[in-house]
Amino acid sequence: NLGLLNDYNPLMHAAGNGAVEMVHILLKAGANVNAVNSNRISPIIMCCSARLRDNRLDFRSVEESLRHLIEFDADVNNVDTNGRTALVAAREAEKGTSEANKLVRMLFDAGACGYPYA
Repeated sequence: NLGLLNDYNPLMHAAGNGAVEMVHILLKAGANVNAVNSNRISPIIMCCSARLRDNRLDFRSVEESLRHLIEFDADVNNVDTNGRTALVAAREAEKGTSEANKLVRMLFDAGACGYPYA
């Protein structure tokens, strides 16, 4: 649980860059899966929006990173300061593709709700 670098901790960086092995290592080492930055962005939101920032990332790395975050009890309903959840981020990043459907299904199966304020 190192401090933030440019407002993001190592787990956020790993999750947001599709670094599956690093995500798993950090989680096993005790990284806070629900840490948030000053905009309330969490590792799971970083993961789900990863391909929005870099569409060259392999979808499987995003999917596996998300699986690890969920296994370590990431808050799938965390809301950032812009009102975005991991569910919203996944839909935005994958733009209605079959990949978006996979991420959305994983999030729903983990307890994500469509209306986090309800």
